[in-house]
Amino acid sequence: LQTGQIEKKLLRTSTQKMEGDLPALVRTHRSYLINPSHFIAWKGRKQLIVSKLEVPVSENYRPLIEERFLVRP
Repeated sequence: LQTGQIEKKLLRTSTQKMEGDLPALVRTHRSYLINPSHFIAWKGRKQLIVSKLEVPVSENYRPLIEERFLVRP
């Protein structure tokens, strides 16, 4: 593992608990939290590019994400 490399992690805890423990993270989908400092761009209306990963965005969370990043797809 290289320093500063982004990776996915499977955690055995609820997303809701992680969201409470790490308020800097932003929920994009019921099973995804991202660090907003790694946001690069939208890919269509249903995905974000976060560093080198593509992350799904649900309809429920899209308005909050658009407001947070002040960017629309």
